[in-house]
Amino acid sequence: MMLKAQDMGLGTLWVVAVRVAAGEFKKMYGKEDLDLIAAVGIGYPSAKMAGKKGPPRLPVDEVAEFRS
Repeated sequence: MMLKAQDMGLGTLWVVAVRVAAGEFKKMYGKEDLDLIAAVGIGYPSAKMAGKKGPPRLPVDEVAEFRS
């Protein structure tokens, strides 16, 4: 979903701090039997941020370990 949004020129944000909204989500959508663990915000970047790079990122080798 996030890759498709990027392809469409949309920005995304993976949000894990949704526990405070989980109760309201369950009531709103009638999903009392499900747990909300994360959400994805999707939208067009503001004109102020369009074309700007985000903060510097660490190389993947510094933050992940791959085993075969």
